[in-house]
Amino acid sequence: MRRLSLLVVTCIWSSFLWAQSSDAYQWFSGEGKKRSYAQVLKSLEQQIAQHEGPTVLLFGELHDDPIAHWMQKQLTADLYAIHSKMALGAEMFERDQQWALNTYLNPPADSLPAQAKAPSMMSWGGDPAYSRLKKSINLWPNTKTDYLPLLEFAREKNIPFWACNIPRRLANQIYMKGIGSFDSLAADQKAWVAPLPFAYDSSLRCYADIFAMAGGHGGQNLPMAQASKDATMAYSISEHLNGIDLFIHYNGAYHSDYFESMVWYLKQYAPQAQIITLSTQLQDEMQQLDREEDKRRKADFILATNSSMTRTH
Repeated sequence: MRRLSLLVVTCIWSSFLWAQSSDAYQWFSGEGKKRSYAQVLKSLEQQIAQHEGPTVLLFGELHDDPIAHWMQKQLTADLYAIHSKMALGAEMFERDQQWALNTYLNPPADSLPAQAKAPSMMSWGGDPAYSRLKKSINLWPNTKTDYLPLLEFAREKNIPFWACNIPRRLANQIYMKGIGSFDSLAADQKAWVAPLPFAYDSSLRCYADIFAMAGGHGGQNLPMAQASKDATMAYSISEHLNGIDLFIHYNGAYHSDYFESMVWYLKQYAPQAQIITLSTQLQDEMQQLDREEDKRRKADFILATNSSMTRTH
């Protein structure tokens, strides 16, 4: 009887542990309290409605996280249903690629066969506008699975979608040669970057950590290259806030976590905007929010996803 009771207890405990670990995701408030998706959505709706100026929502993702990408599309669609004066933007597209995005979002009417306009054709890769986009600029390897759905939604709803990041070659130039090398850039090249000289605070933890991880190699060039991305994305957002209620920007979580990085620059470039941050992090179980030792508040809302989830690339 004792052996049978022990077996029953073991089975119940194993089932409990499996149920905990099998949850795909869980939303948390910045303070670590569990939140349902409906509660997160309602809170965002209320904050957007109550603010007189524009709201910037920074959705910090893990680039290969399928749950985060699915949630980006769902949240964008649900917020659009209420706040249709919306614009979208992303780290994954660079400012000098805007012409290619515009061509995708507004393809010439005579260039699209009727059957290619059907969503089913797009999902199977039969969209000639996407084929042209792929040939015209370098896309991230997971664009088709993770970012194309956002572009399709923007095209369907006629929502502006802005390429916000600094061209990679220019960020690399800062890393290799320093920001001083920009003095010799032509005016048309400088137009792809936040206005020079952009502010930079090496004491911000987001940059101090990069400096420390690099062991000081290259001085401030590496963290400043990161700052050039944050500054340029923030400035790009600030350029497109007139006449809208909500700007949703998709970026790696590091670019907005702990209310530094892009947030620091947005407060300078767009002081009229309300800034709300979402972050994504991996966890083994969903019962409570994993916090860093210093218990810093990472974001306004945090999407915890199961670390065993299959990655997108």
